[in-house]
Amino acid sequence: MMVSLVLLVLLFHPVVYGQVNKSASHGKRTGPAHPTSKWLIGLKAGANHTRTEVIQSCSVFDKNALVAGMHYAKAYEHPSAYPGYQIGLIAGYELNRYVFLFVQPAFTQTRFGYRTRYAWTDEQGSIEISQHHLQTLQALEIPMVLRLSLPIRKFRLYAQMGGYYGFLLQAGQTIRATSLEISSTEMQAFDWGTQTTNNNQLNGSWKGLTAGGGLSFDTRYGRIGLECNYLKGLDNRSRENRRKEVSIISPFYDVPDDLKLSQWEFSITTTFSLDKVLYPLRTNSNPRLKRSR
Repeated sequence: MMVSLVLLVLLFHPVVYGQVNKSASHGKRTGPAHPTSKWLIGLKAGANHTRTEVIQSCSVFDKNALVAGMHYAKAYEHPSAYPGYQIGLIAGYELNRYVFLFVQPAFTQTRFGYRTRYAWTDEQGSIEISQHHLQTLQALEIPMVLRLSLPIRKFRLYAQMGGYYGFLLQAGQTIRATSLEISSTEMQAFDWGTQTTNNNQLNGSWKGLTAGGGLSFDTRYGRIGLECNYLKGLDNRSRENRRKEVSIISPFYDVPDDLKLSQWEFSITTTFSLDKVLYPLRTNSNPRLKRSR
């Protein structure tokens, strides 16, 4: 629906072309100037922080079948603990001085971590297994946004909103496990080390909404800006059949929660008019370069 709307707007919105000029001294018509493009292209890069929203908490044990003396816990770490990054392209169209349409495909790396703890206690003593999970996701995300811009001299204050699709490229996880055994006679601590594996328990695509804003500055060659966006994921990122793929419980095994992922993005952006790329020598101070020969 959103893509169709954008195509219709671009199809019926007129592109402004250079007009035919007349020579004031001879009264002769010169050729048309190069068309004035309203297309914008550019780059973006920056950092992000991932926020987790648990839909349903899961465990390697059935919560309804836990026996007396068995306990477990799972806690997610603060989003600022594991920053990621994004780098991508910007392509836009200026509907008028205040309204723009942008597509911003970007390669993103996002990270988040959580800890689990399983404990058993009986008359003979207790045992506790602790794990730290760090998830690293690499994806292609394609936001499409409508931007409302307020020009203030050479500055532009803007807000934007839209939607995006994401496609998983690679997912990995690093797990560190330790355990503690306490009996009536002694206490022993074990370090099971760190294991790094591919994470095949996540869905390959998702969708979401995005909103944000920023401030840009017009220069002679283009526009430089700082912006902040919030990308809210709408889909469950964990696969439905992930519980069936592992039949052995080990110190490194856990069942991921049903969860949604959202992220704060902070980016530096640069955009240029297509004229600046196609006709870098054309300037307003040299009208001879505007005429067709």
